[in-house]
Amino acid sequence: MSTAVALTPFEAWYSVRVARRPEIMGGAPCFGTTRLPVAAVGGRMLGGDTIDAIRTDYPYLSADDVVFAVEF
Repeated sequence: MSTAVALTPFEAWYSVRVARRPEIMGGAPCFGTTRLPVAAVGGRMLGGDTIDAIRTDYPYLSADDVVFAVEF
């Protein structure tokens, strides 16, 4: 019998919202089908930008996308 391991909220988000494709941004983790690297959004948050400011620039991102990008 196998036991299912529950994903953490971060793992669940990552598995659905992040893609790595070698032909896009050299395989850097990006949001879905975009060319926006997850690390770029996390960097903006760590640099002091607000969730609202980032979402104004990238309206297709959710607040969770921005928060979890920092954890990335």
